[in-house]
Amino acid sequence: MQQNESALRYKLILVAILMILPARVSSAQGATQPTRSPSSLEAEIASIDIEDLRIGLGDEIGCGCWPTIHYKGMLPDGQVFYETYGGAPFEFFYSELLMEGWVQGLAGLRVGGKRRVTIPSQFGYRSTPPSQKNSTFIQIPLNSPVIFEFECLGAKFLPVVKLSNKMEIQRLREGQGEPAGYGDWITFQVKVFSGEDLQAGHNTYHPENGPFQIALPTPWGIFTGNTARMQANLPYLDMLLYGLKAGERREVVFKDSRFLGPMGDPLLGVKANEPFAIEFECVEVLRGPTTTLKNGLTIQDINIGTGRYAHLNAIVFIRYKGTLQDGTVIESNWEDPDPLKTRLYRTNIIAGMRIGIQGMRVGGVRMLYVPANLAFGETPPDKYSHVPPNSPVVYQVELVDTMLPR
Repeated sequence: MQQNESALRYKLILVAILMILPARVSSAQGATQPTRSPSSLEAEIASIDIEDLRIGLGDEIGCGCWPTIHYKGMLPDGQVFYETYGGAPFEFFYSELLMEGWVQGLAGLRVGGKRRVTIPSQFGYRSTPPSQKNSTFIQIPLNSPVIFEFECLGAKFLPVVKLSNKMEIQRLREGQGEPAGYGDWITFQVKVFSGEDLQAGHNTYHPENGPFQIALPTPWGIFTGNTARMQANLPYLDMLLYGLKAGERREVVFKDSRFLGPMGDPLLGVKANEPFAIEFECVEVLRGPTTTLKNGLTIQDINIGTGRYAHLNAIVFIRYKGTLQDGTVIESNWEDPDPLKTRLYRTNIIAGMRIGIQGMRVGGVRMLYVPANLAFGETPPDKYSHVPPNSPVVYQVELVDTMLPR
């Protein structure tokens, strides 16, 4: 009897010890892992490792919200390469465009919570760590795993979001259907209001070719249709369109035009240093596997892919094979040892490819059925003199990799 009581007492003590230990979860195995000190971390870490240091009780971080956090970034030996503690906290839009280690490491963290996330290089900075302009912090070695400690101070959600950068987002009307996410094509209308009295309703922007149709994710200002000025028009376009449903209307108020640069933006009708507002109305959300755009391009996903998303401002590495509709090969690098590297907005590939690759994920393969006006047109260049005039073409494209320009 005493032996049974001793065994029971031992089990209860063991359970109590296990309950107070911080939770550690591996993204690869999805199981509890033994606690390890940072000094014992190997360079060959293969999975994102999450340890909750304190469980929060507030709202949890998820796609489409604006968290406010403090964080500290460290190397495996404990050296700090960046932190916000001692300064202003970091407010940002949480989405799949963040570093993969942040996407997984922050998901589900609640307001008031704190966690430590160990990120292997393939889910972190890989071979291109950021340059440290501030000499206070050390440089991150190439291909090094990193450790982040996150503390969630708050999280903001629609229908009304007031951000610390003097931008306000408000849902004016609910929509219906599936919300727009990355990889989807969204069709929308735009109105721009500027001046001191935004309530006057002066619409300063008169699009001639609306509604607009773009793939998410998208860089700044693509809805203007002027890709040469894509970095000079409207920032934050991704987070303003993300999650829109058909029929939904959103208004975004910018307290001053510094979001557009020091001169404002004549194309939008916004003068320097004046407040302005933009109203978005979603017409429809298109989602694959087969999508036909209003310009006649048909996109068919053969394999979705699981890596990072391509957008118009990205550097992409692609394999492709272009044919006429009867199967005659126009061009191909499918058998080449190295994929083609290009910026999507450049003109060394046809417009149908520049448009059709947007929204792809690394590892994805898609077919692009391209009308003649988005291919080689009425007069193909000399390099493509074997292509008959006004020929629709078909391209098979594999997205091998993508990265942002440095």
